[in-house]
Amino acid sequence: MMQEQGHFQGAVLFYASLYPGTWNPVHGLFVYELRKALCRICPVPAIVPENGWRRLFASPAPFSFSAEGEEDVSRPTFWTVPRIGAQWAGLLMALFTRSSFRRSLAAKPCIVHAHYAFPEAEAAAKLAAETGLPLVVTVHGSDINLLGTCPARRKRIVRTLERADAVVGVSKALCERVCAMGIDRAKVSHVPNGVDLGCFQPVPEERDTQRVESEQIGSRKVLLAVGRLESVKAYDRLLQAFAMLDDDCALVFAGDGSLRSSLQQQAGLLGVKERVLFLGALSRDDLAAWYRKASLLVISSHSEGWPTIIYEALACNTPVVAPDVGGIREILHSPELGVLLTDNAPLKLAEGIRGALATCWRMDVLRNEAERNSWDSIARQYVEIYRKVV
Repeated sequence: MMQEQGHFQGAVLFYASLYPGTWNPVHGLFVYELRKALCRICPVPAIVPENGWRRLFASPAPFSFSAEGEEDVSRPTFWTVPRIGAQWAGLLMALFTRSSFRRSLAAKPCIVHAHYAFPEAEAAAKLAAETGLPLVVTVHGSDINLLGTCPARRKRIVRTLERADAVVGVSKALCERVCAMGIDRAKVSHVPNGVDLGCFQPVPEERDTQRVESEQIGSRKVLLAVGRLESVKAYDRLLQAFAMLDDDCALVFAGDGSLRSSLQQQAGLLGVKERVLFLGALSRDDLAAWYRKASLLVISSHSEGWPTIIYEALACNTPVVAPDVGGIREILHSPELGVLLTDNAPLKLAEGIRGALATCWRMDVLRNEAERNSWDSIARQYVEIYRKVV
């Protein structure tokens, strides 16, 4: 990757298993995009620990992963003991990645930047301490909102964040939760995730028609749901809400997960199966085409950190309907950007969708909001944090 000179002296060593790869090309794309933007400022070698069990049993990805700067990425395999070894995952990760970490020192990093509080940050903290390098930790949401509720893991997370020289939360709400855990507020900063404005843009591409062609949808208005088909996304509630809407709408799920079969069955029981489409995981280009086709992006989650998909939708001139959880209020800070719901009850979701479909949205406002959060601007905010801890 080409670098802009003079912005930051020294290399930054990324440590993140939340990163795309051949087995899951959409996993942690926001970490990849941040690294790509930072690589235009300084060298950013990366260690991407990959769970050995996942590599053994992962299903083939529906599309390939091609990334810039992969020559500076090390992907060591680490192993845990199923069921009983989860709380020791950080120490095991450090053990299995130590040799890769030491090889990465050839790039002369002056900072270690870990993503996700547990187990990645715990492992990175141990390795950074062995070499005397300062540590920056970015927390992304579920590592604090979900893992942080388990007493044993919470204790380890707190100890790791206390060791860190700087802690970054992708939402202000997440920063407040970190401070509530007893972490010194002076070292906690808010830096949101950004958006790839080149990929996610409102101008249709030549292949868009081919990418979004579906007889099942026809001329119906598309409600797009993007994310893993897991319980935290509350897609069962979204299906209930969808069943309350008129027949001129179609619901499209972009993502895969363990609940796909049960959600398909639920759609049949609700009598909306013919208007619901399950696409599975999509490449970014295909996803951008669906954003452009969609009338709305709909989020129904019980919990969120800083959902990057909102900025992706806004960048494509697609308004958003979402509940007030995590950092969503901070993104949808104006009614000109979407509909912010008090909760994710099916009736509330249905009312919010109806209201959004009846609204005449200003497309320039949607795109302008996304443009304020380009990955280059986010990278510059991180550089300021790096300068403070070096």
